[in-house]
Amino acid sequence: MSNSLEDIFNSFEYCEVQSYMNLSLVGIKSSKSFSGVDILPLEKGLDLGLVEINETEPENVNMLCVSNNAVTPLIILDGEEIIGAKQNRISNSTYIIEAKSSMNIMVSCTEAGRWNYTSKHFGHSGYFAESRVRRAKAEDVGKSLKNSGRRCSDQSRVWDTIDDVNKEMNVESETSALRDMYTINKKKLNKYVDHFPYRDGMIGCVILVNGVVLGIELLFNQSWYRDNHRRIVESYVPEAIIRQDDHEKYYDVSTVIDKFISEITSSSIDEFECVSMGRDIRVDEGDIVGQATLLDDNPINASFFRRVES
Repeated sequence: MSNSLEDIFNSFEYCEVQSYMNLSLVGIKSSKSFSGVDILPLEKGLDLGLVEINETEPENVNMLCVSNNAVTPLIILDGEEIIGAKQNRISNSTYIIEAKSSMNIMVSCTEAGRWNYTSKHFGHSGYFAESRVRRAKAEDVGKSLKNSGRRCSDQSRVWDTIDDVNKEMNVESETSALRDMYTINKKKLNKYVDHFPYRDGMIGCVILVNGVVLGIELLFNQSWYRDNHRRIVESYVPEAIIRQDDHEKYYDVSTVIDKFISEITSSSIDEFECVSMGRDIRVDEGDIVGQATLLDDNPINASFFRRVES
């Protein structure tokens, strides 16, 4: 599998560096075409009324029931946030759910202070979990898969990380909701994100803060990536804001990116079958943690993070 990852990374072409303050982004294009898989994105499925997400019976903080009534498989991306029902949640992994089927998925709560219905069904929040939340969750879900074969997070760690993010971003939330951090700081976040426009052909990006690569985000379909570009960038902005006073290291962009990718491709790989469709590839070695999802050997998405001390 590591050879497959290396083949994918070797096909990358990099855009010109975009920078604002201490945040830099390098867009990724590819000489390969990855657009042949027909999958319904979660937000579109919810908007069209083809997808319904509900609390399970009995209700469980870390599990939800998803019904895909579309004629194509549904994709729920790792870290996508949904809101409503008894409390907001994020997906613990990338799930590809077969057409005309229902299944339970593992999730993490992103709103510790609420356990009452605000709506019957869930809707899409328009956000991904903040990068530190996703990084911590990736570590714990990977360990859970090794130990039990289940995609469980450490819920207390998720809540603690959200509390840290909210505190650092000067957010007071009645329900300790991660979404409040985004909505309250919308203007501040947009000031950053507006400096990183999507460029035609991009399927992903590398994010750097103070000269350190924090992560690489990939959606192997140009339209999927285009639709999620701002949200992906936005998920890293809080970390850039709270690290504005850190010393920025001198760096050569191509060198630090090549090193990061080399660390990924040289890491040992753990492979797991997905609950419904596809394969789940996990890396957790040294400074690198993350995952990739494949369907019939076609790469679907990937997120790899560098561990950074808080």
